[in-house]
Amino acid sequence: MASASFACGRMRFPKRSSRRTPVGYSTAFAERAGTAVEAMLAERARTGTLPKRFPTLAEVADYAAFVASDRASAMTGAIANLTCGSLVD
Repeated sequence: MASASFACGRMRFPKRSSRRTPVGYSTAFAERAGTAVEAMLAERARTGTLPKRFPTLAEVADYAAFVASDRASAMTGAIANLTCGSLVD
């Protein structure tokens, strides 16, 4: 299977895969690793976070509701790390 590419002047660039999962992991990357995206995420959560999981949708929604409420009126320019510790601030 030939890879698609595009030219810009004399340089050629490969086209990026448009196959993306909702969480941003490339399906093609998982296929090259010989595993499923879900398995890659589960392993990352198990080994890369303190609580051994990623945040739930409800936890992210609770935070979003809080910052949209009047209770967060004193917050300015805050960045929330909702990664269960998988990314260090």
